[in-house]
Amino acid sequence: MNANGMARGYLAKNMNNGEFIHFVLDCILRQLKEWNHDVRLESYELEECYKVILTIEGAPQMILLSKVLCRLKQSEGPYALDRYLWEKIKSNGHVLHETHYIKTVHI
Repeated sequence: MNANGMARGYLAKNMNNGEFIHFVLDCILRQLKEWNHDVRLESYELEECYKVILTIEGAPQMILLSKVLCRLKQSEGPYALDRYLWEKIKSNGHVLHETHYIKTVHI
């Protein structure tokens, strides 16, 4: 899940926004699979936003992320975008288990 702060900071500063959002989504997907969830992730880059459809245990959740918000979160801190997405997932009723990655994200 890349919970190494220095390495993550380097990635956040040096990846373009599209690469970074996909990297973060992959970290979230791997964490959910580690918790043995039946999970599927689809993401689409649209003109002004990213459309993310995360299906956990058969329940789809759509998250629209404006490109401006993604750039802001990426520059705000190495885990700010993760935190934003996990909060969206959590607000949909999913329980987050404590792992090193989740602790690092500060949820």
